[in-house]
Amino acid sequence: WRYFSQAVVLTTGTFLNGRLITGLQTRPGGRAGESPAVGLSNSLAELGFTLRRLKTDTPPRIDARTIDFSKTEVQMGSETPLYFSFSYPEAGILPPEPLIRGEPNPIYPRPKDTDWQPQLPCYLVHTNKKTHEIIRSNLGRSPLYTGLIEGI
Repeated sequence: WRYFSQAVVLTTGTFLNGRLITGLQTRPGGRAGESPAVGLSNSLAELGFTLRRLKTDTPPRIDARTIDFSKTEVQMGSETPLYFSFSYPEAGILPPEPLIRGEPNPIYPRPKDTDWQPQLPCYLVHTNKKTHEIIRSNLGRSPLYTGLIEGI
């Protein structure tokens, strides 16, 4: 096969020369611990392509059992379907069913029932002076501030 184009965008997700970063430790990998696309990365680089990384900045995972949800502000999900395409509602087409269904994690409070999808709420919290002090005193342990994470 041969393809000709003025420009090509490869959307490789987190796999192209993928790294998993936990604190100051890093190891090769893609999302959820899958293997990175090292061979594809090397082949593209050998062909002269510039490889760049987009930061995903995945938020930290917090064990819900350690949170006092009574001190948070609950933000419920949408009661009506939200579409990525404006053609769905006009055409009377429903979006595809999710590939993964199942009960939500029992640690979290019960999701809101809707006619279209189970919705998990978000929980709003606020920082304070003590929070900012902890952050400032630990910036040296941040992968972003130490230069371990670079990207556009």
